[in-house]
Amino acid sequence: MVATVDVSGRRLAMNTDSDIALASGDLAAAVGGKETVMVVDDDALGRGVLAHLLQRLGYAVAEAASGIEAQSLAGGRRIDLLLAKFSALGSNGVELVKWFSANRPETKVLVAADWWW
Repeated sequence: MVATVDVSGRRLAMNTDSDIALASGDLAAAVGGKETVMVVDDDALGRGVLAHLLQRLGYAVAEAASGIEAQSLAGGRRIDLLLAKFSALGSNGVELVKWFSANRPETKVLVAADWWW
């Protein structure tokens, strides 16, 4: 299985060994990720793959297995983007989004139904 992602006009392919192959140029330099992204996913493998990909793109990454853990880890840390898989948020998912909105309004929030590899 190979997942291909298009980022800023560059193609990135990831195989099941979690190796990342750049189809053209230096993707990390092209994207220039300097932000901190928090990945929330109850599936450790999915969370790890996404975190690894983001780190390879130059982003600092924090990982959480649940909405409660995400809120706890956010603490005094700067989080530029919260990427959360809906199923990982549990019954308090709406509360987590509200918490970030009230306490960390500078953080952008993206909740996905699932990651598609």
